[in-house]
Amino acid sequence: MSALGNQLFAALERYRPDSYRAGKALEKRERWATIGFIELQAGLEERLRRNRLPDRLLEKPSKRDLAGSEASLRGLESLRMYSGGAIPFDDLLLVVDTEELTPEQVAERLIEELGLPCRSG
Repeated sequence: MSALGNQLFAALERYRPDSYRAGKALEKRERWATIGFIELQAGLEERLRRNRLPDRLLEKPSKRDLAGSEASLRGLESLRMYSGGAIPFDDLLLVVDTEELTPEQVAERLIEELGLPCRSG
């Protein structure tokens, strides 16, 4: 078991009750205990801006086709992107609006809100 003890946190950028990830999370809950859902939110314009950042392009080859990636993001706008707090599980749901936060600030907030151990250095 990891340093997180009996907690398993699943980061879901988009929630669908019938999704593969949600199903896998439920299987793990039965085996290990608590599941925490973390919903990271940002508006379309911010997601489009982030989609072009050098670090993202370096780490995510699928984003390098800028026109295709942007079209995909715009197409997702017709879908329900966030749960609205309605995840039908009795487990933790933490919603973080990342619109004006750096990745470091988001990580700090998650560590604080979830009471996770923090590694320094």
